[in-house]
Amino acid sequence: MPELTVEHVFATSAAHWKATWESGAALDLAGSTDPRAPELERRVVLSQWIELTQEAGSLPPQETGLISNSWYGKFHGEMIWFHLLHYFGWGRGELAVNATLPFWKDATDASIKHADSQGYAGARWPKMTGPTEGMLIPDGPSGVGPLLVWEQPHPIIFAEMAYRSAAAADAGDGDGDGNDRHTQAVLADWNRTVHLTADFMAAFVLQAKGFGGPCMPLGPPICGSEIECGEDFPDKTTPPELQTKTPTFETTYFRYAFKVAQSWRTRLGLAEDATWAEAASGMCTPQPKEHGGNQVYWPEANSPNFTAGSSAAQLYAVAYAPLGNGINEDAMRTTMAMLLEEFNFENTWGCDFQAYAIAAARLGNITEAMNFMMSPVAKNAYLPNGCQAQANWLQCYTPANGALLASTAMLAGGWDGGPKDLNDRWPDGFNVAAEGFLKMY
Repeated sequence: MPELTVEHVFATSAAHWKATWESGAALDLAGSTDPRAPELERRVVLSQWIELTQEAGSLPPQETGLISNSWYGKFHGEMIWFHLLHYFGWGRGELAVNATLPFWKDATDASIKHADSQGYAGARWPKMTGPTEGMLIPDGPSGVGPLLVWEQPHPIIFAEMAYRSAAAADAGDGDGDGNDRHTQAVLADWNRTVHLTADFMAAFVLQAKGFGGPCMPLGPPICGSEIECGEDFPDKTTPPELQTKTPTFETTYFRYAFKVAQSWRTRLGLAEDATWAEAASGMCTPQPKEHGGNQVYWPEANSPNFTAGSSAAQLYAVAYAPLGNGINEDAMRTTMAMLLEEFNFENTWGCDFQAYAIAAARLGNITEAMNFMMSPVAKNAYLPNGCQAQANWLQCYTPANGALLASTAMLAGGWDGGPKDLNDRWPDGFNVAAEGFLKMY
């Protein structure tokens, strides 16, 4: 190891950043007439810097990276998508893999024991924890965290994006030999994690098999992402009709993850997993309900009202999952339109705006996608240093930076079922040049 002199540190840093900025994807909005374009470019460049300096290590990052201590320094399993998935889209997938797969592997034994203690197969991944030696604590103390489930499909989605990155590497390695060594390595490296994840998800769904009824609801016991239980915390004082059940987002995300997991088995030359198939086909499908004379999606089957919670979680169903997973597209478009009229976006979280943007893009409303991305409300403000200021006590909310990079990557690189032409993925007034982006799911 060379001597760590000031000169060596400066030279190494300069070489590192030169190599970093000359790799990965690139986006250029020069010549755009939309007045928001320069600000979007500024946010994108600074968000990359923030993510690369704060969230490109060997563990999932906490909510403020290395900048400050938030939520006791623990990272949040459900937020990993916001923090890290964008790296795949921007052609830096290895950074997403380095910060997740080793952690999930290290957490496997404790997560299997955690699931088994609750009567489930597979591995139940933690919501909030830290780099505890041996993962002695499977989940941090919380009145909410142990009942969240939207973190559970994440390993399957990350495995899928890692596979797509590897496929791009196999196609572009230039040797012309047709060798699939990159994808085969990903299949081997992620295989156990994918199977354990789907095994738990299936067991969690199938616990409702004996309850009767035409389908199996997701929960209870469950906390939905939009209200994190709140007034309907599923304890013994809450009547069944108020307990969280069949949340629109989580149910749809589970169903899509089961599809991806089955396709994983196909790549391995394995038959469809019958237990996963039973869970996916037997799950209750979220149904639109009446509101304001329209049929729209509510956060979950027993939601107290259409706009419950600090996030419009029903839109997540077509942000984290593509269209075609049990969601009626017309009803979801009406849902978005009514939320734009009624939901209090002043109270939502900075990362939510980018999820809403992805949902709007998938639904074909590119103009509204950009409106969400660049929403002028205070919770979507970005400081001169690029930090997303969520609150006075939370001046650098890094999930929002990662989410912005994810939504931008989707517009720049495309997504499954989206417009093939780059210009069709951006609203009028944007002049876009892009290279190096990986198509998102």
